[in-house]
Amino acid sequence: MLWIPKGSRSSITYSKDLTAFYVEQTYRDSVENVESSELPKPLMARMLAGLRSDYQASNPISQDVHIQACNHLPGGNTRSTLHMDPFPLSIVSGRGCFVTSVDGRDYLDFVADYTAGVLGHSHVAIQQAILSATAIGAHLGANNPFEVQLAKQLTARFRSIDKVRFCNSGTEANMLAIGVAKHYTQRSKVCRTSLLVMTDRIPFNTTLGSRL
Repeated sequence: MLWIPKGSRSSITYSKDLTAFYVEQTYRDSVENVESSELPKPLMARMLAGLRSDYQASNPISQDVHIQACNHLPGGNTRSTLHMDPFPLSIVSGRGCFVTSVDGRDYLDFVADYTAGVLGHSHVAIQQAILSATAIGAHLGANNPFEVQLAKQLTARFRSIDKVRFCNSGTEANMLAIGVAKHYTQRSKVCRTSLLVMTDRIPFNTTLGSRL
């Protein structure tokens, strides 16, 4: 059973053996239309302070891990997306759709590593595939037939894809896509919005950016 918010739009997308259910919801009232009965700012501040205090008291080990992380990692993390105040939860394990923090608390994982973990955590099929791969060598440092098999599966599933270039990160993928687009269109300008997750490290306003 799925609970869909009233007024939202939903759709089902099929792609071979994969079925995806999408829900789109927008807030109807803008900030200007908020009723005058909203909570006073001093009260809201006290409530937030109380919630922050409860969060810190409930997750002391996560806070300690964050303090240690800040001594060795810029910002205490490996990517700024994971930053949150006053400190992020430190997760030690996951099973299915749940993750467990170092403080021993279980959480229903709605993030799924930003869709990279669509199959959930510790999936048996993935574990077996990893064991099989490491048994014959995980990093061979050369061309191999397995990357060809994966590329074939991707191009077969998505008709709009002719060939695949595997990348190490979303930023690298965007830089390659920009280079291909500029070469194909023979145009030199690139349009970019102010906030994009995967292009926030590409310096469009510098000399290097002008060559992208």
